Amino acid sequence: MKLTWARDLPSGFGLSGNVNATSVTGELGRAWEREVSASLSHELTEGWGAYWEGYGTVDGNHCDCTLNTGISRAIGVNSQFDVEVGRGVGGDAQDWFVGVGFAVRRLGR
Repeated sequence: MKLTWARDLPSGFGLSGNVNATSVTGELGRAWEREVSASLSHELTEGWGAYWEGYGTVDGNHCDCTLNTGISRAIGVNSQFDVEVGRGVGGDAQDWFVGVGFAVRRLGR
């Protein structure tokens, strides 16, 4: 199950996030895995944006949590390039990372 939400804020800011709950099978049988995220974004100049995000996998009082930030560049209306840097701040989350991405929105048939 996934619940997503988004809200436009004044001055070119946006707030979004999601809550996921998944029943997974592991060595010890079935278990619930819960994940949450929240992101604050801001338009910079035409086609450019920045974001700050926190996300994590939650298990009781334990969170494998990560904070990251990045910039994005729209390429047309259906694709985007982005660069990010982040750091794990709790649990077994990865210490530091850098990433690049490219996304294309698929239109319906």
